[in-house]
This record gives sequence, structure tokens and C-alpha cells, in this order.
Amino acid sequence: MDGIFQPGEIIVGALLPLHIDRVYYPVSFRERPPRINCTIFHSENFQQLQALIFAVDEINSNPYILQNITLGFQVFDSCNVLQKDLQGTLQALTGYSWPIPNYRCLDSTLTAVIGPYVSTPSVMLAHLLGLLRYPQVSHSSTTSLLSNRKIFPSFFRTVPSDAFQSKGIAKLVLFFGWTWVGLLALDNDYGQVGIQLVKQQITKAGACVAFSETIVMSQPDRNAKHIVKVIKESTATTIIVFSLPIDLVPILEEMLRQNLYNKMLVGCHGWTASSLFSDGRYSKIVSGTIGLAFSSGTIQGFREFLNKANPFKGIAKHWLKILWEETFSCQFLDTTNVTDPQEVPTKECTGEESLENISNNYNDVLSLRRTYNIYTATYIVAKALEDLKSCNNGDDIFLDKKCLNILQFKPWQEELVKWLSAQSLLWYLMLDTLLLKYIKKVRIILNSGRELFFDENGDIPAIYDIVNRKLSPDGTIKQVKVGSYDSTAFFDQVLTINTSAIFWDTEDQQFLLCLTWLLRAPPFTEYNIQLKPELIIVQCFMPTGNSMDPLHTVVLRLILLELILALYIDEQVCHLQVSEIKGIIQPGDVMLGGLFTLHIDKVYQQVSFTEKPPGINCTTFHFETFQQLQAMIFAVNEINRNPDILPNTTLGFQMYDSCEVLQKELEGTLQILSGINWPIPNYRCLEVTPLAAVIGASSSTHSILVAHVLGLYRYPQVSYFSTSPLLSNHRIFPSFFRTVPSDAFQSQGLAKLVLHFGWTWVGLLATDNDYGQQGIQLINQEIIKAGACVAFTESIHTSQPDQNAHHIVRVMKESTATAIVVFSPTINLVPILEEMFIQNVTKKVLIASEAWSTSTLFSDGKFSEILSGTIGLALHSGRIPGFGEFIDKLHPSVSLGQYWVRLLWEKSFNCKFQDEKNLTDVSADSIKLCTGEEILGNIQNSFTDISSLRVTYNVYTAVHAVARALEDLKNCKAEQSPFSNQICPSISNFTPWQLLQYMGKVKVPLSSGSELTFDENGDPPAVYDIVNWKLKPDGTIKQVNIGSYDVTASFGQVFSINISAISWTGGQQVPLSVCSQSCSSGFRKANVKGKPTCCFQCIPCPQGEISNHTDSVDCAKCSWDEWPNLQKSKCLQKNIEYLSYEDPLGAALAATGVASFWVPVLILKIYIQYKTTPIVKANNYSLCCLLLLCLSLCFLCSLAFIGYPHPGKCLLRQAAFGLIFTLCVTCILAKTIMVVFAFMATKPGSKLRKWTSPLVSYIIIAIGFGLQFILCMSWLLKAPPFPEYNIQTKPGIIIIECNNGSATAFWCMLGYLGLLATVSFIVAFIARRLPDTFNEAKFITFSMLAFLIVWVSFIPASLSSQGKYTEAMEIFAILSSTWALVVCLFLPKCFIILFRPNMNSRKELMKKTSAPL
Repeated sequence: MDGIFQPGEIIVGALLPLHIDRVYYPVSFRERPPRINCTIFHSENFQQLQALIFAVDEINSNPYILQNITLGFQVFDSCNVLQKDLQGTLQALTGYSWPIPNYRCLDSTLTAVIGPYVSTPSVMLAHLLGLLRYPQVSHSSTTSLLSNRKIFPSFFRTVPSDAFQSKGIAKLVLFFGWTWVGLLALDNDYGQVGIQLVKQQITKAGACVAFSETIVMSQPDRNAKHIVKVIKESTATTIIVFSLPIDLVPILEEMLRQNLYNKMLVGCHGWTASSLFSDGRYSKIVSGTIGLAFSSGTIQGFREFLNKANPFKGIAKHWLKILWEETFSCQFLDTTNVTDPQEVPTKECTGEESLENISNNYNDVLSLRRTYNIYTATYIVAKALEDLKSCNNGDDIFLDKKCLNILQFKPWQEELVKWLSAQSLLWYLMLDTLLLKYIKKVRIILNSGRELFFDENGDIPAIYDIVNRKLSPDGTIKQVKVGSYDSTAFFDQVLTINTSAIFWDTEDQQFLLCLTWLLRAPPFTEYNIQLKPELIIVQCFMPTGNSMDPLHTVVLRLILLELILALYIDEQVCHLQVSEIKGIIQPGDVMLGGLFTLHIDKVYQQVSFTEKPPGINCTTFHFETFQQLQAMIFAVNEINRNPDILPNTTLGFQMYDSCEVLQKELEGTLQILSGINWPIPNYRCLEVTPLAAVIGASSSTHSILVAHVLGLYRYPQVSYFSTSPLLSNHRIFPSFFRTVPSDAFQSQGLAKLVLHFGWTWVGLLATDNDYGQQGIQLINQEIIKAGACVAFTESIHTSQPDQNAHHIVRVMKESTATAIVVFSPTINLVPILEEMFIQNVTKKVLIASEAWSTSTLFSDGKFSEILSGTIGLALHSGRIPGFGEFIDKLHPSVSLGQYWVRLLWEKSFNCKFQDEKNLTDVSADSIKLCTGEEILGNIQNSFTDISSLRVTYNVYTAVHAVARALEDLKNCKAEQSPFSNQICPSISNFTPWQLLQYMGKVKVPLSSGSELTFDENGDPPAVYDIVNWKLKPDGTIKQVNIGSYDVTASFGQVFSINISAISWTGGQQVPLSVCSQSCSSGFRKANVKGKPTCCFQCIPCPQGEISNHTDSVDCAKCSWDEWPNLQKSKCLQKNIEYLSYEDPLGAALAATGVASFWVPVLILKIYIQYKTTPIVKANNYSLCCLLLLCLSLCFLCSLAFIGYPHPGKCLLRQAAFGLIFTLCVTCILAKTIMVVFAFMATKPGSKLRKWTSPLVSYIIIAIGFGLQFILCMSWLLKAPPFPEYNIQTKPGIIIIECNNGSATAFWCMLGYLGLLATVSFIVAFIARRLPDTFNEAKFITFSMLAFLIVWVSFIPASLSSQGKYTEAMEIFAILSSTWALVVCLFLPKCFIILFRPNMNSRKELMKKTSAPL
């Protein structure tokens, strides 16, 4: 591993990612696995290394700090690879080029470790260094998880926690009025925990999250296409990004490729001030970016120190040559091209080039952030050492009240006495624990004038710069400070921004500035009574105070240094002291390791660093886990007895109880690797007994740490209960396997389970570790993808005694969500259930993850009201033949692991052993003595219950998987060897990576008939049982299998559940968990502004539309011939309407028309009969006959408007009506004119006598009729009427009617008819006083007047009527007008003919009146 070492009496270790990317080579395990290739040398991080070297040189040359003591350092390049961080830490502890932790090979003392750079490695190394209480100071790790002092007692940092950054980013976003934001984060501790905190802060402030996406670090493109697609489709313009610079590059590349420039990125400190994007390539995307950055500082003389660097001098020559080649685009001839450019540089590097003339990220010291943090961290370590060195006897707080020499100190007085008496060669220099006391109290004045100090969690005051990226004229990007966020300032001074200095990459820059102004300090109306006393001046006042100006706040600088305990040896090695861990060992030819959490809870003792730190107290012995340990013992014994598996080879094991404590998990792993009770990794003390694999750990977080340790040596690790999807990354965890499915599948199954019951409004609850946060993120994505919504997301704080239970239960109680998905181990759920019990929260349905869905911890019935009805996924169960008899034979006197068996005995039989103190926590006064004669087979508890083995069966299967891999390795034949050298290793002498070749191909038959296999990620097929918690008559709880979720099944069989077997709280009715009640048929959902899509209003479907299922998003239109029912749930066939003969109205009109037809016929008969009478002759007999025929046809033409409108009927009816009525009116007009001509022709000498011929009347009729005929023919030829379906007039009815084709033609025809009638009326009106007893002009006048009244009234009546009533109105007009003509013209004459025959004489006819014409 690349590193540098400068000797000194006291050593400071450091881990820096001088290369920020890496290339993983494929691992086939057919040859020794290749190393990880580090790429992209980062000059900024090299500047940080130079700052550490500069600080050490400065301290060594300062006579006032550590006088006569030389400070040295050991620095490693981690390449941003967790394994290299671990390897570097182990080498720093060893002080040697080989990592031999627990041994110190140098005389010099290691005091602290500075680093790592990233949060995830810091979490892992804090556990490792915490075992030995080595101080660790990170200059860049910000995850809030590291603030837990109980778990990380020796961790410090010179940067603020993300808990403060999240609040700052939320305030920054809301400052600009951005209430609709997207979230983007890495899939590690830093990204996921940070983005969760930001989400909580934003939601709490009333803003909303448009989307939340994850940058998948294990994928080469970081899932960029999907992420950019989501960003592009979202309406959110502002996107908060929690990422490191190198992981953000693929996202920016994809945005560049898709020309996505209109988004505003809000950065976290991880990349906001990075120079990686300064070259201008991404200027269109990142210009205008705003975000938080670490507070900056200056280092006097540092620029000159950097410029004096020479690639041929100093201890960092190799890295300086890389810097030189990249800076000056040259190549050193004495080495291979270190930078490996695609084209060989044309010039040679001489080493005489001057850095003073170059301006780049390496020598830019104007705004030092992480560089200043590492400089400060080095001084903090030195200051703590100086305080320890200056200690005076009697005034210190150590128990023995003595201060010893810094180089000769032995930690505790009693240990010193033992050492003196035994003349031991081993000196325990517990300088680390002493330094922790002084580091906690250290205070340093920074060059800005602020004081740096640590709080009780090892955190510093949170102060950030607000940085804006501006586009320079040369096309590059520069970072400009535009404000600050100071959590220690007064309330109104916490966030200060100079908005006028911000550059927005948008054409609407002025708009954004104005909007910010109006949001933060809007102008307002002011009444000025000071300027002119006699006047009130009303004016607009524009504030210019602190709300818009840059704020000058007192900022505290980040400090912290990582100190690693160093144990000093006077002779050759110094053994590092660690705590004891309980375990059992059974010898064998090949060993297996096992890690089990036999105790599932722990108590952290207070650590004051005034005495030797106490150990962690393990509590709550767990029967189920002890059953799992027994399954491993049973499997090993079964294999050893089986002649078909590993004959002549005995399997042994080495197992430890980790107590659910990560440090103990690590300690157990190191001891398994060593093979003895002392953890000496990198050394196998049992030379002839190889270690095959480690079975465990159970927790995902712990497995991740163990996988990194075992991955260094390629030891196979098979976990039986770790489900985090992070562990599926075989590039990072090449030797990890598991017999449980990944949470990626469980999340899909839980989402299907939630949606199966129609729960669209669910709460999410998870522990704040890898298992909980990763799992809940996946199910959150699956639930949202399926269309459901998340009511709340809360975290169980495992570092708090009450797990944050009061707040969580209050949120649950206030939420309308009934269904709550819980991702948590069993023990962490207990305080939540206790609080729910206290607050009487019983109407919730808990959906369980596999970690607690089958736990027996809650079977006693205490929480029965809360847990009955719980449903969840459980690991698939199996059977182990003979296992029941095996565990029934356990006895505390003869069984392996006697201490644990006695614990089991005391808790099972409620007794205690007389020869020992009570191992359990039950009062001794109320307990009987254990005799050893008790029989386990006679009791029923979770240890003896083998009816549904899940995790226990996974342990059993894991052991058999390793055994079969060993069997395949043992049976290897040289000619079929999978290894590149065609050599088969010996079962007694093989390397761990050789066994991995067989582990990936192993197949283990299961009790269900299927086979266990591992895919390319080390994952087995995903099969789950679905379990339901039922309340038994005795008040206890039992889990019942009600279905399965099997991703390997055929399409329709993946998810199966027996609904009738489920027991719910309060009955058999499925509980509802919705934000809004379902919209029934006939309604559609309408989103409520500012709320999730599952919170909606139900709006009735518009007219003509339906929704035929619940919760319709849109209503569907009915087809043109259909109409919704009253409920608008289905479309019905529309009623068809036309004026039919069956219709009462149609029948009445038809009867009237037919009956009326006979009236003109009868009158015609009378006229024919009395044609020789004077009155008939005098009224133009021939015209009267023609007129009567036309009138009878007029009555009949009304029938054309009744009945189904066939095309022929539509074509002819209006034309027929017009022509017949025109003939009638022209006949009347001809009669009227002939009457006038006849009387005027009687005057002497009148020339009108020749116009009295009957031919004239026929000519008048022909002309009047002919014009109408031409008009009608033109109409029928150009725009003929046709039948149509009218669906507009009456929405629920189809009106079948005749479309006139041309409304103009129709009204022209009717108008012409009206014109003829009007002319007839006028002529008749003029002739009404002619001197004739039977003057027909009077009757014509009345008939035409009635005719015109009817048809003038028809116009508005026709336009206002609809459907069949339009036809009825026209029929009524036809009949009425025809009757008017019949009555007015012929009824008087018929009356005289029939009833006054005396008046029907020539004498009466010749009587004259006195009225002139």
C-alpha cells in the first residue's frame, strides 16, 4: 500500500485519498486476486498531505510545543477504497509495512490517526480504533452517526456534523422560496443519513420533496441515465445533491449529453467547493450552483512551502512526480509515465520547473478548507500531547493523582505494580486513553480569532460558508463566498446571505434577485411624520438592513484529530490490550468461525478517561440465537459423522458472542483469524489448521465491517441474517455470501404486501443503521413506484436509551396512516412498543421486516393489543432432522459452551446454580436451585421450538455450503483444476481465495426439495413466508404462515396469500390505511395542492362521462350513442327520440291530419253537387276545386313529419310542404286578383275586361308555383335534407331528425311562401269593400291574416323547441294555417249553400252595397 513515513518519537497516522477513483478488476478466484488500481490523482488532497507535513515540521521547529520531542508521521493513500483505509489503519497500528494489528513493531509511539476522508470508512475505523481507545480525528467525515459517544468514544472531528448541515441546507432552500425540491444522494452512510436529515428538515418547514433518487456507487455509471431521466421529467427546478465530486461526474456527464441545463443544484460540503468541476466542461450545469462549504482559513507561509516542493527531494517524491507530470505536461525519463496519459508528452520533466509560475488547485491557498482542517487537527494532537507532558502531580484528575513521563508512562498504577513485580518485558503505554482526556479539553485559537473546542460528542461548533459558483470570463468556474451559516450565532444572524453577490445561471437572474428581496425584506407602506410636521407623507419604504446585507458572524473553526492507541514494547513487540470476548472452540483439521449475538442488548458504561475504560455489559440472553449456535454445532458434528462429506477430515469451529456490539464482532473476527484467544490478524497461529470460512455476522452493519476485514484476505464469509443490499456488491465484498435474500427483494415483497390490502397511505419506521436506512429507502421507492404514498418516515435512534420512542409514537398517533412498515431488529423495537403501550396506540397495523416478523421476544402477550394482526415477511422455514433430540440432550455439566447452557437453564427453569452466582437478572430470594436433572424436552420455549426453523435453518445451511465447497476442493483433480497453474490445493493447506472458487458454485439440497445456490453477487434465491400474528386464547401471540413470496416461481405464483387465514385487530375486516377515502364509481380523484397524490378529493364525473371502478384518476367518455346512468358508473344506450305514431302527441297530430283531410274533400263534394248555383259560379268554381284539392293535400303533408325520418321522407317532406302550400296561396292570390279584375272590368270602357279570362288565373298560379318549384329543386340538388342523429340538444337522448341540409334554402322557401301570402292579404284587404253581397275578398283577407299569424308565430316557436317538439310545432302550424284557410274561405259559403238556400240566388247575388271600391 502506497505510503510515506517520517520517523519520530511520537507518530501521527493519517489516511488520505490522494487518488479519488479506482478500478476493480474481475475476480475469478482461479489465481491470486489482483490489486485495486487507483486512478485520478487529486492535487487538492495532495495539498492536504503537504499541510500535515508542514504542520509537523512547524511543530518540531517550535521550542514552545513538545520541546525535546520529535513528532513523526505515517501517511497512506486510501484511494477512496474502504479496504485500503482498513489496511492503512492496521499498518499504522503495527508501525510496519505489514498490517499486524494488536502488535506494535516500532519503539516510537503512535498517538492518533487523522482521517479517513469519507464518513463510511470513518464509521468502520472508529469501531476498530475504539476497541483500543485510540483517538481518531477526521478532517472530513460528517455523518451524524459518529456523534454517538457511547459507540464511538474515541472519535473526534474538525468538521461539523451533517445534522447541522441539513438544517443549513433547509434554511438556504427556504430562504429563496424553493418549496418543491428534488433530492439526490449517494447510497452510503454519508449520502443516505444526510439526505434523510435534509428531507426531515425541509418537510418540517412546510416545503415538499418532488423526488428522492440514489447514486448507486457500485454501478460504473452511478445509475446516471435513470437519475437524469427523473430530473428531466420533474417540475422541480432545485435539486439538493449529497455526493462526493467523483461520484457526481457521471451524473453531470449524462446531464451534459441530454442538454439538461435548467436545473439549480444545491450542494453539500462534499462537493460544493471542489475544484474538480472548475475547468468549465460542466459550466452550463454547475454555474449558479449554491451550497454549504466548510469554513475556510489561512496558513502563514504555506504557499512558499508548497512552491519549494521538488520531485527529487523529500519523502513524498513519488506523489510529487505525479503532480509534476500533470502540472507541466511532461514525463520523467527515469520512470515509467506515472500519470499514464493517452498520449506521451513531448517534453521531458527536469525537476527545475517552478511551481511559483503555475496557478492550480495544488498551490491555491486563498480559501483553504479541508487543508486547513487537517493542519488544525495536527496542532490539536500536539496541543493535547503538550498538556499531557506539562501535567503536574496532584492536580490531575487521574485516580492515582500522578503524572508520568510522556515517553515512559504506564497507564494505570495497579498495572505498573504488577509489571514491576513480574519483571515483565511488556510495557503498556496507554497514551491513547490519556490523550482522549486532554483532547476533549483542548482549545485552540484559530487565525480568524475564533476558538476551536469539542463538545461532549467530539463535535465542533457548526459554521459553514455559503458558496456560489460563478462563470469566469475564460470559461472556467470559480467559487465565491456569498454568506455564512453559523449555528452558534443569534437567531436572526444564523443565516446571512449577500444576495446581490450571487450569480444565477439563468436569464431570469433579475427576477430571482427581486423574488428573494420580496421574500426576505419586502418594501412596505410607511407614514412619515418626521419630514414635514404639518403633513403625513405616505411613502414606500425599502429596508436595507441585515436581512439583505452580508452578515458578520462569529464562526467557530472545525478541529479534531484522530489519535490511535499505541502500545509500546521495550523489546521486539508490544501487545495491544483489548477486552475479553466469550467464545467456544472445538478443534479440527479445518476450522470454521462463527459470530452470534447470544445477548441482544448491551449497557455502555460511562467513559471518563480518568481510569481504564470499562467493558461493555452484555444483557438479555436470547434463546433463539443460542438455538442458532447449537445448529452450527449440530451441523459440524453431522458432517464429521458423514462418511460421504470430507472423509478423514474433521471440521472444528471457533465461535463468539458479539452481544450485538460491533466492536465485539470485530474482536471475534480478529480472534478467529488468529486462531487463538488473542486477536493477531495477518497471522495464523495454528499453522497446520486452516480457517475455511466465517459464519456470520447477523446484523447487516456488522457484516459490512467484517466483510471488509475478511475481504482483505479473501476469507469466505457466509452470513445467515444480513440482508442489506449493499452486501450484494461483489466488487467491494468479493468474499461475502449469505443464505438469506437481499432486502432488495424483501422491499419489493413488502410493497406488494402493502398494496395487496389496498394500503396506499403508510408510515415507515426504521433503525438508523445500514439495515434500517437502506431497507426503508428501497421500500419507499417501491411503494411510490406502485402509486402509494408515505405518510411519514421516522428513524429509531439506536444510540438513545429510549430509541427516540416518545417522538416516534407521537408521530404515529397523530398520523392518519394505519399501516406502518417497520424495518428494525427485535431489540430496538421494544422501547417503541413500550411507548405505544403507555400512550394506548393500538389501532395500527405493523408490517414486519424479516428481522422481527418471527421473533418470540413478544410472545408473552404484553403487547398483544398492539401486535395482534401484525403481518410481514419471514425467512423461508426448513426442517433439520434429529435437531430436536440434539438440543433436548443439552446439559449444563457436559455440553460445550457450559456458561451459556447454564444461562439457558436458569432462564428456562427459573432456578439458579448453587455453586455460582445467579447468571440471570432474577432475584435470588424467589428462585429455586437448579439441580441439573431438569429436562429440556419437558418445556416449551423459543429454544426448544423447532416447528418453524428460519434463521436457525440458515445457519445449518451455511455450514453445509462451506462443507460442500471444501469437499469439492478436496476432490479437485489436476487435469480439471479451475486454477490457472493447474494445481489442486491440499485440504490441509489452501489459501482462502482458492476456496472462494468453489463457494460460488456450491449447491446444497434443502428440506423443501429446492436447492441453495449463490448468484454472481453471493445471494441465494429470494423466497419468503408471509406470517400473521394471532392472539391465542391464553393471551400469548403466535405467528402463522398465511402465504409466500417466491421470486423464482412462475409469473402468477410469485405472490400468494390466504386472506381467510388472516386475523386482524378488531375482527376479520381488513383495516383501512388511506389518506383519503376511496372515490366510488361515478367520481374521479383530484389532487389536493401541496399534498401527496394519495390525498385527494372526489369530484363527480362531468356530464357524459363515467368511472366504473373506485379511485379512478380520469373519467371516461361514453360513446356517442350511450349515456351515463344516474350514478355515472356505467354507460347506457341512449333513448331514441322522434315523433312517432306510437307517441301520443304523434298519434294525436296524425289523427287530426287524417280527419282534417276529409273536410276539404266533403266541401269539394258539396261544390261539385251545387256547381250550378250562383254562389258557386260567382266564386270561380274551377279555382275553388283546385284550392280544395290543395288544402286536402296540405292536411296530408303533415303526416310526412310523423314517423321514423327515412332518407326519402327527409328529402321530400319540406319541399312537398312548400310546393303544396305555395299552390294553395297562389290559388287564393289568383282568386283575389280575379275578383278585383272582375269588378273593375264592369266599368264602362274598362280595358281590364280581357284580364278576366280564366286563363289569367292559371297563369298567375303557374308563375307563383313555378318560382317555388325552381327554388325547391335547387335546394334538393345542392344541399338535400338528410336524416341525422342529434346528440347535442338533449345530452341523454339521441334525437333522430331531418337536417334541412341548407337552413338558408329552408327559410327562403318559407319566406317566399310568406311573401305570396302577404301579397294576397294586401290585395284582398284593398278589395274588401267591393259592392257585392258575397264579396270573397273579405274572407280572403281574414284567411291570409290568420295564415300569416300562424307562420310568423311558428318562427320563434320552432327555434325555441327541441327534438320531436320542433316537428310537432311545424305540423301544428301546417294544420292551423290550413284550417284557417278552410274556415275563412269555404265555411261561410257552405253554410249558405246548405242552410240558407234562399240566399243562393241570382237576385241576392246582384244586390249591391253602397261602399265604393
